[in-house]
Amino acid sequence: DDDGWYIDHFSAVFMLDGDAPEALERRRIVATRNHLTEIAIVLDTPRESGQRRLGLKADVSSGGTLLQAEELSRNRTRYMIGLPRPLQPGEAHEYEMHIRVAPDEPMRDYYVFRPERRCDGFDLRVRFDRRRPPRWVRQVTAEDVHVYYPYEGVPAPLDRVPVDPTGEARASFPRPRQHLGYGLQWSFAD
Repeated sequence: DDDGWYIDHFSAVFMLDGDAPEALERRRIVATRNHLTEIAIVLDTPRESGQRRLGLKADVSSGGTLLQAEELSRNRTRYMIGLPRPLQPGEAHEYEMHIRVAPDEPMRDYYVFRPERRCDGFDLRVRFDRRRPPRWVRQVTAEDVHVYYPYEGVPAPLDRVPVDPTGEARASFPRPRQHLGYGLQWSFAD
C-alpha cells in the first residue's frame, strides 16, 4: 500500500515515570511520489471489550501540522499531518508527535509497533519509574498480536531485556516486517 511515502526510521520513547503515560514518536519519512504535501498515520489503542474509549491526546510537536484526527473504529484513529513544504521523490523529512494518555486510564503492559507500510528501522526506549521497576521486560520481535496479548507466564531469562539504572529498557529492530508486532512488553505482577 504505497501512498507516496515510507518510513526510513521510527524512534519512540514511551515514558511511564510521570503522572500519566506519554510517548514521543519521531519518524523520518521518504517521499516516493511528486509533491507529497500530507501523510496519514494510524494509531491503535487496544482496549478490552466493554472498556470505554481510551483518553488519548496526540499532536505534532515539530515538522508538520495536525490537520485532522478521524476515529476509524473504537481502537484506531487516523491522523492527517500536513508537511511544511511539498516533498519530491527521494526527499526525506522528519516530524515528531507527542502522545499523552489521560491519567488513570487502564493500559496494556506493552508498547508495540505494527508497521502497515515499509519501515527501514525502529528503535524503542521505555522509561519506567525507578522506584517501581517492572518484574520483567521482554522483547517482542515479529509476533502476531495473539502471541503478545494475552501473554501467558514469565519469559525465560535469556528472553528478558534489562532495565538500566535510569529506569530504561531498549530495543532496536532493523527492517521490521509489515503487520507483525515489534516492541517491548513488561509485567509488574508478582
